Amino acid sequence: MNNRQRVIEIIKIFEEESDENNSFTISQIIDKLKQRAIENINPSTASVKDDIRDIDELYMPINMETKGNGHPIKYSYQERLFELHELKMLMDAVTAARFIPIKDTKSLLFKIKKLTSKNVA
Repeated sequence: MNNRQRVIEIIKIFEEESDENNSFTISQIIDKLKQRAIENINPSTASVKDDIRDIDELYMPINMETKGNGHPIKYSYQERLFELHELKMLMDAVTAARFIPIKDTKSLLFKIKKLTSKNVA
């Protein structure tokens, strides 16, 4: 896994698995990267921290929980496009719309669920 792939996988981890209730330490993120990797990788803590800093500055806001000395200990992505209650309204509207075929309803619900973390979906 090269540096670009690592950054993309970190973004996916944040988008798919983190939210207000699910944040990760650097070691947990490294473990998740290892699980997702096709080949054996062992990214350094420093490189993952740098990647998270770059993602936060350039792509999406990463929430950093800090301990007393101000050093981040847990990271998560919480700035979703839709609030949870808005997603529920969309899902209810799609489900209630009788003119939408069942196949399309299932497809739309699947897509709406992708707008939040797996845990919330």
